[in-house]
Amino acid sequence: MSHSNYSKIVTIFNNHRRSWLSKADLAARLSISERTVSRLLIELENNGAELKSEITVSNKKSYQLTTCFDLPGNWFDASSIRAFSLMLELLDEIGATSNSNDFNALRKKLTELTQKAVGISDWKGKIIIKKAAQRGVTPAAISELTQAVIKQQRVQFHYRARSTAIATRPTGNSAENALEPKILRLISPQQLELYRGNWYLLGWCHARDAWRYFALERITDLSLVDAPATPGGALPSQRGYGIFDLNCEHTAILKFSAFRAEWVADESWHPDQIDTRHPDGSLTRSFRYGDATELVRDLMREGQHVQIIAPIELRDAVRSGHLACI
Repeated sequence: MSHSNYSKIVTIFNNHRRSWLSKADLAARLSISERTVSRLLIELENNGAELKSEITVSNKKSYQLTTCFDLPGNWFDASSIRAFSLMLELLDEIGATSNSNDFNALRKKLTELTQKAVGISDWKGKIIIKKAAQRGVTPAAISELTQAVIKQQRVQFHYRARSTAIATRPTGNSAENALEPKILRLISPQQLELYRGNWYLLGWCHARDAWRYFALERITDLSLVDAPATPGGALPSQRGYGIFDLNCEHTAILKFSAFRAEWVADESWHPDQIDTRHPDGSLTRSFRYGDATELVRDLMREGQHVQIIAPIELRDAVRSGHLACI
């Protein structure tokens, strides 16, 4: 029995609770035979669906679902389980401080669906989402920024950029007590992004007249502004590498060893990456990037298993990074 047809017939019945549906009607909607519809109806009743039937004015035996019917757990696949688990994870981050009935009802329903999909009640000990190098963000900040993004409302906050903090940090005994510089930003928010386990806000910075990314853990004194979000320009149609993807002026050409290529071939580094597999098992990958900060860190982790073909500036940056480690 096709899982797809079964889920579709459940949806049809649930969406037409007051309608009588004949086997011919269902067959036409599902593009299957009436014999297959008969098998689906038997399967529905075996799984607990309450169906009633009668001969309608068209002199055809038709069916109606008396109560709303949920798919049984065995009809959920692995992607459903993963989706439910991730949604619960996000709810915990976004709504952990919320006592709203909406959050609680949604969390309860997702928990029930996950238990049904997995088939056991103690599923939380079986499905683990590990987080590495995750930086702490208050759920209240995520919740408020989610509201601003969805409603397209401006926000205002102080932002402590790490690059600025490092560049201006004093030396000597005063360094420990020095406050990092913070700048008041007025932002038209566009997107909230969960990237490599950490949250970022992408928005139009009205002070810089440009798109900027903001790490949420560096935001303080956040408040909503009673004004609509009005970005001063469109987002770039072509994006670069990683979180620094707002420009893509360079092209990286990388060659991975035959050993490392077994993993890299299954990894997506960029939506428009171009891969070439060589007879010796090695792999060449090219893609566009702008700011090299994150790319340099990632290439340093590859060690001897990657050769940087181009550009020379990227090769020099990675070489300098390795030399500084020695």
